[in-house]
Amino acid sequence: MTKGGHVSILDFDSIASGEIALMLPSLMDCYGDSFATCVVLDPDPDYLFDLYGSWPGFRMLRDGIENEFLKGMQFQPEGHVSGAICMMDVMAVTGSSNLWGWWAQRDWEFGVLSTPDADGPWMHLDTDMQFFERSPEALDSFRSPEGWGISISDDMYTRFFSEIISHERG
Repeated sequence: MTKGGHVSILDFDSIASGEIALMLPSLMDCYGDSFATCVVLDPDPDYLFDLYGSWPGFRMLRDGIENEFLKGMQFQPEGHVSGAICMMDVMAVTGSSNLWGWWAQRDWEFGVLSTPDADGPWMHLDTDMQFFERSPEALDSFRSPEGWGISISDDMYTRFFSEIISHERG
């Protein structure tokens, strides 16, 4: 285990399609979570509340989480598909243990899974989901949108993960 945990890079399509839902039970079981929370970070949640009359996020209990995740991602507030979380640009999920979480950004076409451990049952599921640290050259195809992207320090990484946790709390 590295200081601060391990980061895995995922293809955004694995997240938006719901394939990542297959990982949630093993992450929750491994870290003792009773629930997980999904929140939208962009567009601005206040804007989305004004537009659709509800906050863009949901909480899922461990039992049946795969189906709950898919239902939550596809829910259309006031019947508007444009308000479904699967259509949003930036979203995050964290477990109630606050030990793991993922963040995904549509316009960058990838997601980041942060866990305390470099390996666990979630890495060995029978799925087509691709973890790019196993093939570093695969990351060459990822390019942040023009004008975006910076290197971050260990302190910024810690702050980034803390922000995900703070959105879960409130």
